[in-house]
Amino acid sequence: MFTNNPFSQFLKFSFVGVINTIITLLAIWVMVHVFLASQYVANITGYVLGVANSYIMNKLWTFNDKSKTATTFVKFIIVFGITYIIQFSVLSLLLNFTAIDAFVCQIIAMVVYTVLNFSINKKFTFKTNS
Repeated sequence: MFTNNPFSQFLKFSFVGVINTIITLLAIWVMVHVFLASQYVANITGYVLGVANSYIMNKLWTFNDKSKTATTFVKFIIVFGITYIIQFSVLSLLLNFTAIDAFVCQIIAMVVYTVLNFSINKKFTFKTNS
């Protein structure tokens, strides 16, 4: 089915991203509407679950990584933090210095985040010989 070439890995990574988005949004909704949590607690919970799922699925499926979990998890969180800050900065620049529609700015920033996050995770977090 899928091999470990960069394009196949990017497709897997993108699919995992869709799953993460669903998990994050569902967790936020459940926290707010079932557990009556604040939007902030719900957001943190959703993102923690989404990032945890992202790490597990990308380690096991996207990159088929066999290295120690503690090492790759720390790297994964560092990469997430860096790429999230870059994404947020791109979004802020686009919103404040262009006339581009806000939703389109979100999409552009998300694409920047996804490409950077995939590339850095492939080369740094889940480094393979392929």
